Amino acid sequence: MEIIKKRIKRERARYDDDGAAHPVVDVNWDRIPADSDDSHIISRIDKKPKSSHAYYNCMGVAAVGTETKTGKRISFLTHQSPYTVLDEQYGRSFKTALRRRLKQIQKRSDPDSVSVAHFGGSRGITGKRPEMLKQVRRVTRDAINLAPKVVRTSRSAGENPTHAVLDTKRARLHIFRFY
Repeated sequence: MEIIKKRIKRERARYDDDGAAHPVVDVNWDRIPADSDDSHIISRIDKKPKSSHAYYNCMGVAAVGTETKTGKRISFLTHQSPYTVLDEQYGRSFKTALRRRLKQIQKRSDPDSVSVAHFGGSRGITGKRPEMLKQVRRVTRDAINLAPKVVRTSRSAGENPTHAVLDTKRARLHIFRFY
């Protein structure tokens, strides 16, 4: 999976590099899929592009693979609070759901095609980010025996949160902040 970090004008957020508009599955708190709850969101696995916005102190996981039946890329995207990962009850629920999703994408995909990235918002919880990343990295390794890419984002972005767009077709994760 290619990782692209950039600053972008707000009105360009739903467009491809060539300027063509594209529909995006919005993975956010107001659209909670079945495998999620009010502490985390995990999108469905499909071929659609996905986005989620306002990763202030939250963390995301993006996974892409090439489906063996169709030869097309499939993906999922998450958005979870650090408290979700670190809390005993919610953490268990999130980690179980993430493990299940990772196993599903691996089962449906060519094993060599699966790629996973972990990323976070601009505001970390002092002292908690390393533990949060460590726990999610452990879930990824245990579920599919794969070391994820960890995308570092600047903490000096002020009030501008991190946003993510996962271009499934091109296997590109765009991490950006509006200006």
